[in-house]
Amino acid sequence: MTQDAELTDRAIRVYVYTAGEPSVAHEAAYDATRYAQSVDWRLLDDVPFFWGTLPGQVAAGDELLCFEVDADGEVSCERVWRVLEQIGTGDNAIWPACEIKRPLGRPLGDGRAIARRVKAALAEGRLVADAPPLSLPDFAAAIAREGADEHLARIQNEPTREAYRLLSEAAPRLGFVQTNKTGRVPAARWHVGPHYLYSFIPNRAHLLFYVREPALAAAPNLAEEARNLGLVWNVNTAGEITLRVPDRAAAQIIIDWLASTPPVAPGSV
Repeated sequence: MTQDAELTDRAIRVYVYTAGEPSVAHEAAYDATRYAQSVDWRLLDDVPFFWGTLPGQVAAGDELLCFEVDADGEVSCERVWRVLEQIGTGDNAIWPACEIKRPLGRPLGDGRAIARRVKAALAEGRLVADAPPLSLPDFAAAIAREGADEHLARIQNEPTREAYRLLSEAAPRLGFVQTNKTGRVPAARWHVGPHYLYSFIPNRAHLLFYVREPALAAAPNLAEEARNLGLVWNVNTAGEITLRVPDRAAAQIIIDWLASTPPVAPGSV
């Protein structure tokens, strides 16, 4: 497991849970453990344990990027916590945990930005509180939908909108985190950790898919492979390959290509 501050570690999962307070029994159970500190934990900002029944997939040693949702739907990012062990069973169980001191970093954004995006994803049903934890790629795909409406509004035909949706849905399966840049030059950007490797820009009648310079630097063969896909291609002033994607069929060609291409090693870009 990497300790990379950019949260590239795919072993970290995301847990969105309903806010609440531990019962007196849960507090007493924690006070009786070897984890209880000499300083009263009740004076701290965070409760150093989970309580009740965590999803069955969670085990001691797991690391969770946590988000707490209150009764008004407000979301706060509770950072990354490592589950230490389970004490007790069922609703009476407690799960002592320790906070992992590392920044969230890009491409997910800072805690406040992520919390805002999680709130929108919960309201639209893309995330569900108290559901089993998600992998980082699946979580990123769920919250990356923010900005997609603005992208789709720039596209003037349905075949290109279908291509946009298909590529966006494929990103996590291909091992990429998609973030959506809005504004004057909008783009859907695909990352592996902090490394920005591919992107596509929504235009009126097509997407322009970019094989970015870091990907080409790490795997020069990508340029020739991209040119041989049978799509309209070009080379921009930065030496990057661009591919014209007018419809779903063209998007599927790119997806199939990347699915069969060994991923660019993050350490090489």
